[in-house]
Order: sequence, then C-alpha cells, then structure tokens
Amino acid sequence: MSTGSRRRVEVAGAIAVAGALMLSAGWNVARDRARSEPRVIVATVADAAAVSSGIDPVVTWRRGAQAVMADRLADDLATREADFAATVPSGMCVAIRMEDQPLLRVGDPAPEIGRAQSLVVLAAAVEELGTAHRFTTEIVAPAPIDGVIDGDVWLIGGGDPLLSSERVTALMGADGVVRPTRADALAAALAVAGIAEITGDIIGDGRYFDGERRPAEWPDTVPLSEAGRIAGLTIDGGRIWVDPRNVAFDPVQAAARTLIDMLAVRDVVVRGAATTAGGDAAPPPDAARIAQVGSVPLATATAAWTAESVLPSADVAETLLRHLGVGRSGEGSRVAGAAAVREMTAEWGVEPARLIDGSGIASGSGVGCDTLLVAHERLRAAVGGVPAQIGDVAGVIDTRGIRDDGAEYRVLAAGIVPSPDDLATVHAAAVELVATDPELPPLSQAVPRDGDPS
Repeated sequence: MSTGSRRRVEVAGAIAVAGALMLSAGWNVARDRARSEPRVIVATVADAAAVSSGIDPVVTWRRGAQAVMADRLADDLATREADFAATVPSGMCVAIRMEDQPLLRVGDPAPEIGRAQSLVVLAAAVEELGTAHRFTTEIVAPAPIDGVIDGDVWLIGGGDPLLSSERVTALMGADGVVRPTRADALAAALAVAGIAEITGDIIGDGRYFDGERRPAEWPDTVPLSEAGRIAGLTIDGGRIWVDPRNVAFDPVQAAARTLIDMLAVRDVVVRGAATTAGGDAAPPPDAARIAQVGSVPLATATAAWTAESVLPSADVAETLLRHLGVGRSGEGSRVAGAAAVREMTAEWGVEPARLIDGSGIASGSGVGCDTLLVAHERLRAAVGGVPAQIGDVAGVIDTRGIRDDGAEYRVLAAGIVPSPDDLATVHAAAVELVATDPELPPLSQAVPRDGDPS
C-alpha cells in the first residue's frame, strides 16, 4: 500500500474512533445530566441558528444528543412510575422523597388513615409544648391543723393523660398506660404530711379543657374501654378504681373518688363525697397547694411509645389535641386543637391537615401523605423514632435507605386497606422502584411530578 493510501486509512480510522468516543461521551454526559438536572430541553431553533452562524457544530450536536438521551430517560421513568401507580389501590397513598425533596406521590392525596393520624397530633404537640413539657396535677386545700383539713380539698387537673393509680396500672398490665404519672404520690404526700382527716369533699376540677367529653362524630360502637371520656382531670382514663373493667360516665368525679380510695388505704379519712367543680366555683382564698405531681417529660413518653412501635391511646391523642388548642389559642377544645394542627402543618410547608378529632376514630379527617411523612421526620428529629407500621386496619410504613449511588431515599405508604399485606406489597414495590433503578435521578435533582409540592 502506498504512503498516501496508508495515510488516508489512518485518517479515516481516527475519524471513526473520534466519532465513537464522542457518541459514548454524549451518552455518558446525557445520563449524568439526567441525574443532575431537572429536565434538559431538546435542541431548539436557537441551536440551529447557532450552527448556521459558525458555532462549533460538534458542541451543538453533543448538546442535542444529551437532550434526547435525557428525554428518553425521563420518559422511561414516567412509564415506570405510571406502571407503579396502577398498583396502588384506592384509599392509599405513597410518597417517595430523596435527599429530602419530593419525587413522586401517587394515590389518594389525603387518604383515610384512621388512628395513624394521631402521629401528626403527637408531632405537633411535641413541637408546640416542647420536649421538656410535663403535665401537672395538684391538690389545693386550707392549711391542716393538728392533722385535720377543715373544709374541701380540690384536685385540680392540668390535662395529664398519663395520670394513673398503681392499682389499676398493675391490673391492666401490658394494656396499661406507657410511662404513667403516679397519682398515688398525691395521696402519699398528704399522708406523709401527717393529715389524718378531711372534713369536706374532694372536688375534682377538670376545667382545663372544655366540657365536651366525647365527640359526637364517634360511632356508638366504640366502647368506653377503648376511648373514654375526655377531661382536664382523669385518673386511669376514667376507669373506676375498685373495678377497672368499668369506665365512669363522669371521669372528673371518678378521679376525685379514686383519690378518696387512695387516701383510705393510707388511713386518711374523708368525711365528704367526691364531687365535680362547675361554673365559676373556685378554692377559698385561704387555700394553698399542698401536693403536686408531674408527668415524665413529653419527649420521654413519646420515645416510649415509639420504642414499642405503638400509637398513643385514643384518650392521649384527644388530650394532646386539646393541649394544642390551649397552646395556640388559650381554648382547650377539640375544635381549637384541630385549628392549631391545621395552622402548624401549613407552617411545615405541606398540605394542612383537616382533623375531625385527634385519634382518628371519627371518619372524615384528611391527612395528606406528605403531611404524614413530614410529621414522621419531625418526630424522628425530636425524640429519635416513630412507629414504622401501625395496626391491622389503618397502616403506615415508613422506610429510609441509601442507594448504590449514595443518594438517600424515603418511601412512605399509608392508608386504610383491606389487608396489611396490601400495604406491605405496595410499599415493597415503591422501595424497589426507587432503590434498585440505576437511572432514577436523586430526588433533590428530580422534577416533581404534577400535583407534587416543589
């Protein structure tokens, strides 16, 4: 072969190799940009004008190739997302986030999640009241003389949902209150102070909250043993001390009766009866606080609930909702508490929660998937964890992980479904979509889909 022919072959080979390298580079760059940019626009008329004006056509071609490849990746992702969305049953939602940014949300935007909505109430309460908050209960009475209190003794509640007697706590066992406040400490304080007799009544004061004891929206089929009557003063959730299988109609009077029983076993005699404060009634001017008991810090109770992967009881959730009303507006009512949660969730930057009650027993509440996910995150930050899966009917599964490319992701599935297996199946499919797909861009770099918050 002549020198000229050989040179032409070498040039042709070099051009071919360069073309292959450029094509490979175009694909790699396109892939990387698809992962790192929201969406690349395909070549435009402006690009064509740039070519005709003498700008390097190879650079423009490479940009066009990147755009085409990026669009193909985005279209493929959209197809796989659509396929996944088709598997999500009615009444369930799935939210996927990566690097704390939304990627995908499918299903009912505000599913019925039942009891799981109390997690949102709990997160709001921890934030509003503070992790160090303690619920307090006190006894106010005239000063004793020679071991005798001549007059009435006031048992004043501060909305402690954990206030429990040792007797009922022991009888309830695993079904009892988590990290209870020792109501017996109040009776013990009087006995230790040398008080042997009270001539008047024990007056229970539960007016820290309003007078609504049980939401009208609750079904009649919900027993008092599952969700009692809400008040600013309760002991043992309103259960009767001598027979904890029964729940009192008036939890405030029942608390006063329990104090009488606890005093009796300590040889303190009460001559009067257990009554309930009403109207503008108040302790006499000469009365003073003679005993007080406080709960564990709210963060401690919350950590105990989450460590056991259980929800706060219905009574606790309803009580916390009313505390939110007190904290935000000074009104300890269900309506004021629901308004407070709506305000706070809006401040979190998510769809405001629309609550009928705190526990989720009433139907009709609306808590968006993103709202629930953010509530989870805030609880994790405050106390170190939240329940991962809840109940047999209402469910929430929240998983976090790290992909092979180092991107952190979270997948949350929630909703009332026919079977817990349905929830687990959908959640597993979502995790597989986000965790195993090598072309799925990190969420912080992905384009939020229609309807997702940006």
